[in-house]
Amino acid sequence: MEIYKEIFGFKNYEVSNYGNVKRKEGTSHLICKPLKHLIDKDGYKRVNLKVHQKTNTKNIHRLVAIAFIPNLENKPQVNHINGIKGDNRIENLEWCTMSENRQHAYNTGLQNGLTRRGVLNNFNKLSENEVIEIRFKYDKKTCNMKKLSLEYKVSAACIQMIISKKTWSWI
Repeated sequence: MEIYKEIFGFKNYEVSNYGNVKRKEGTSHLICKPLKHLIDKDGYKRVNLKVHQKTNTKNIHRLVAIAFIPNLENKPQVNHINGIKGDNRIENLEWCTMSENRQHAYNTGLQNGLTRRGVLNNFNKLSENEVIEIRFKYDKKTCNMKKLSLEYKVSAACIQMIISKKTWSWI
């Protein structure tokens, strides 16, 4: 059975134990149906809540956990037990520490050190094609590392690591 509770800090909105978010009845002329969610770059569902003409974007799994799951040990993160980031049902969520969350990701195979390599890395500056070009140009001895670093707007050390395959080794 779906149960709704008021969202802490957002008195005009409610979150359900199934992970749905809606406006409270009578707080708006709009129909009180579940709000549309957004999916962030990491695959988590988010929702926009408005207070005093200011939009606040909140992760749905945190809203569900705050409303329904007691956090007796004051743990800072919410873990998806089955590893599915879009499954925000109360039975799939638990409070955890950062260490517990990371350990769960490794134990379940969600994180293996390869999921954020190359173009998936947040700090990445090069595409796979550019890495191939760098190796080809250097192999041809038409460019030196300094020239390549200026051309691709990365450090000479980065070029050296690409050429020696310390980074981007799978290409």
